[in-house]
Amino acid sequence: MNKGNSGGPIIKIGNNPSEDKVIGIATFILNPFANDSKVLSELSSRLKVDIALGGISQVKVNKLFADAIANNSIGISGCISINHIKSILK
Repeated sequence: MNKGNSGGPIIKIGNNPSEDKVIGIATFILNPFANDSKVLSELSSRLKVDIALGGISQVKVNKLFADAIANNSIGISGCISINHIKSILK
């Protein structure tokens, strides 16, 4: 699960679309690398010196990788069971 998917359905895919079933709602993401990646991204943005290899900015490459790691799920995602939600709403 990536950022922005919270609140979306968790679907168990059946053999055909009529058998698909919502089993939960996406609620959280734990990314153990997010904080360090954000720090590296911010640091890369402030650097005054850059090295280009083959015309490719290494600062831009490092920032791109750091942002990708910080904004994508590499860790654990979770959801709330739809049965639990139904029992609360009764």
